[in-house]
Amino acid sequence: MRAMDIKANEIIEQNPDAGFTLLGFSRIMAVSVKTMIRGLRELSALIPPEELTALFTGIGFEVGIAHALTLGDQYAFDSGEEWLRAGSALRTINGYANEQLETVHLSKKRRKCFFRGRWQDSFESLAHRKYYGKSGRNIHSIAPVCFLLAGMTSGYASVVHGSQILVREIFCQAQGEKFCVFEGRPLEEWDKTVQDNFKQMVSAPFDIQLTRVRRHLEKSKQEIRANNPSSQPIQHPQPAPDRSGIIYHSRAMNDVLTLAEKAANTDATILLLGESGTGKEVVARHIHRCSSRCNAPFLAVNCAALPSALLESELFGHVRGAFTGAAADKPGLLVEAGSGTLFLDEVGDMPPDMQAKLLRVLQQKEVRPVGSLGEIQIKARILAATNQDLGQMVNEGLFRKDLYYRLAVVPITIAPLRSRVRDILPLARNFLRLHRRPTCKITPETSFILENHLWPGNVRELENWIAYALIMAEDDPITPAHLPEPASLEPPARINKSGPALPDTPPILPRDSPAGTLPTYQEMGDRYIKHVLTLTHNNKKEAARILGIG
Repeated sequence: MRAMDIKANEIIEQNPDAGFTLLGFSRIMAVSVKTMIRGLRELSALIPPEELTALFTGIGFEVGIAHALTLGDQYAFDSGEEWLRAGSALRTINGYANEQLETVHLSKKRRKCFFRGRWQDSFESLAHRKYYGKSGRNIHSIAPVCFLLAGMTSGYASVVHGSQILVREIFCQAQGEKFCVFEGRPLEEWDKTVQDNFKQMVSAPFDIQLTRVRRHLEKSKQEIRANNPSSQPIQHPQPAPDRSGIIYHSRAMNDVLTLAEKAANTDATILLLGESGTGKEVVARHIHRCSSRCNAPFLAVNCAALPSALLESELFGHVRGAFTGAAADKPGLLVEAGSGTLFLDEVGDMPPDMQAKLLRVLQQKEVRPVGSLGEIQIKARILAATNQDLGQMVNEGLFRKDLYYRLAVVPITIAPLRSRVRDILPLARNFLRLHRRPTCKITPETSFILENHLWPGNVRELENWIAYALIMAEDDPITPAHLPEPASLEPPARINKSGPALPDTPPILPRDSPAGTLPTYQEMGDRYIKHVLTLTHNNKKEAARILGIG
């Protein structure tokens, strides 16, 4: 039997005794979309996003399994592909979304599974657009929202293929797209973080998930009673206004900002750690904005860009005649910052003699300008950042241990962009807005490449890629051909029934290291750097520009 031959009145019927509506042998109930919207709104106001995502994905997975077993028992399908497409027909009949499978590549014998399709007007994206449209806020989400549908399709496909299949959205109508685009592949072909998150979502017993939800609901009710005894209606939480300039959706970045906000209103010295281009100065400015010093200056200096003598003058100031060219007194940045914040970037490159002088400043809260005999009290707070391993530098005698402990009262590590995959597309769209091209589209093939690139230059490299792509694309959507580097990853075929054929296996990261395992990040990074150097004919300056590094 083919999926297109399924009729609604065959799979949904009434129980002759009780009159209930049945799907197979299971009783089903009709719930209006308006009711679902209201329920989703209330839940999202009370439960943390990661818990809500896990709950909906887990529920959807179980529902998908039940649907697949029901149809499998009721019909003898011509092939696994027809069984898979029958699930799309069922979800459309049941009103979850208008679902269409555009590409299916399925082979049980060869353990191959890849499919791609679209959801039009899914109830989850509709809920998001309806609610935020009425609230007067920007209705576009920074990430897909169809967790229940993704879980449902994952569970269904897992039964059909006989192994765990994970379905993820690439684009969502809630993000302003014309329709939702989703992909399904075997779980092991997604990255390790995605695998771990998915396993946790679908493996936790349903009663445990409900217990977590009840705990959050009770906590929320207690907070409401404490803050407002009159029990005003629950309002959907607004995003923190001081995070509005930071584009992120990953849990890793959320944890960084949460820790930064906790430390912001203290006088503790904060050390920001992370690779070049991860956004350390962005976080430093966020700390300043969240602190009581927000109305005072925020000043920054790159310790790696200045020689020792000039750096000392820049930080501490100098008096007239202190050295040749010192025609007048000059206050240093520590004084100019007043009661604000001074951000010392690349502090790991500070010369040894300056390390000793900075330590004294942190201990005594006073500076002596170059050539002066007196001390000046300072009130500024010090934030520092480095892309180096200061602990290792201390062990090697390259950085003072006492200064390290003074700077790292609150160490905050910012994860590289390759570990924050959920941030990549929101950041890319933000760069489109910054370049005054907010309506420019990024094709699904390009999105696949962006999300699987290693980004040795992190956010800075991503910004360079988008700037380059906009120049090359002009007024067209951004395709892989517009990216600054030849794609090392082949994206899936375009969603188009008449488009190019899908390869025999779904595209994944190269598997050419020993024993067929994935190469390490270091191996991939070294290969990519060599690749860029080859393309630039060993022009290191041009290669550094492309890589987004010094």
